[in-house]
Formats: sequence, C-alpha cells, structure tokens
Amino acid sequence: MRVSHHVKRSVCLLLSLLLLAQGMTLGAAAVGTDSVPAGTSVLEPAAYPDSEVLVLYEDGRTEVVVYDYVDVSVPMLERMYKKRLKTYGNLGYEVCSPTDEDEGANGGSFIGKGDWLGRFETDIREAKRSILVRAPYASEAAVKKLLPALRDARERGLEVTCAVRKHAASEQTDSRDTAAAALLGEAGVEATWFEDGPTRLAVIDDALIWYGSLPLLAFPKSDDCSLRLHDAELAAELKDEL
Repeated sequence: MRVSHHVKRSVCLLLSLLLLAQGMTLGAAAVGTDSVPAGTSVLEPAAYPDSEVLVLYEDGRTEVVVYDYVDVSVPMLERMYKKRLKTYGNLGYEVCSPTDEDEGANGGSFIGKGDWLGRFETDIREAKRSILVRAPYASEAAVKKLLPALRDARERGLEVTCAVRKHAASEQTDSRDTAAAALLGEAGVEATWFEDGPTRLAVIDDALIWYGSLPLLAFPKSDDCSLRLHDAELAAELKDEL
C-alpha cells in the first residue's frame, strides 16, 4: 500500500458499459451536489483537459477516490480511458472495488511492462475453464513465451481462444500476426480474427479480467498498463460487447 504525506491514494474504476445515469454525460459531475458530504472540495473535470475524472477530497479525511467511467462500445472513449489508466498506474494509485468498501476486495491491481508476462502466464496456468484473449496485434516472440502455458491449458481441456484484430483493406497485412496465429493454432489454441470491438483484454474463467493498454500477445511499450481484477458481472458484460 502506497502512502504519500499520510494520504492513502486509491482508485475506484467503474468499467460500466452504460453512460452515467440520469441523463448525465461523460465529463459532467459524477456526483450530484446534494450527495456531496459537507466540507468536500470537488475538483471539476475541466481542470483535467484530457480526462473525465472527478476527484473528491475532504480536509481531515485520509483517502482520495477517483471514479472513472468508460463505455467500451465507443472506440474514442475507450482509447481515452486506457490513456488515463497509464496515468493512474504511474501515479501509484491502487484499485478498490466499486461495490465493496473493503479496498482490494476484488483483487484489483495495475500491471505494467515489468511484471505483466509472469503474472499473465501464471493466470493462464491457474485457469480452470476458459481463456479469451483479444489483442490488437501479435508477435512470434511474445507468443512463444506464452505458448507453454497456453498449450498446457489446452491439454487440461480448457477452451482457449486468442483473437487478433483484422487489418482493414487499406492496411498491409502484417506477416507477424499471421505467423503468431500459426503458432497458436499448432498448440491447439483457437486463433481467430476480429474487425471491431474491445481489444487489449483477456477474460479468464469468466471472472478474471485484464483490460488496458497491454497488447497481451505482443511485448508492450514502456508506459503500457492494464487493470487486472476479478468481476464476473463485468466479465459477462465485456463478452457481450464482443
């Protein structure tokens, strides 16, 4: 747990597939003035030009909470949200459950470039029923690192699907994607292609979610960051969007 100047920082990321209720739009205040506790200062979203983040802080309290929403069915909003995830991770924010006051109740955490491969491989090896990965592109080198765990999952009878974004007609087909997909197929993994919908995500056992900017089937950039959390309801909603 990171503590700075005796103020514990946590982030509550509500990956809602619905826009804010009661006619509010992204960028508007997420909390009505009648529900803000006395003495609370509201930092307006306008103070953050690239964000729809609302920060609440009250003198004497020990916690700063950020409520952030995303509609994954709108590509532009999803891209903006993933950029914000990088900022949260770099600032040392933690993840708390949107439905439980106990911090960490959903096992949520930020995963960056330094530890994603080992954590992701472990999650694959510990999977019990199914693994779904959707990536914007794939590389042979990264797939080879994950292949032993993916092959083991198939041998244990799990349903394993790895989908890579299909290039538009105006784009040149990347041979690296094709080669990586061939490796997956040889290991018994269902390798498929998709044209639209959420990407850079994984859903394991219909409960464990990886979501953010990590490409998952390729090596990430230095500032890439993804959210890892357990949420069966959200997992079902994400799969409905595919």
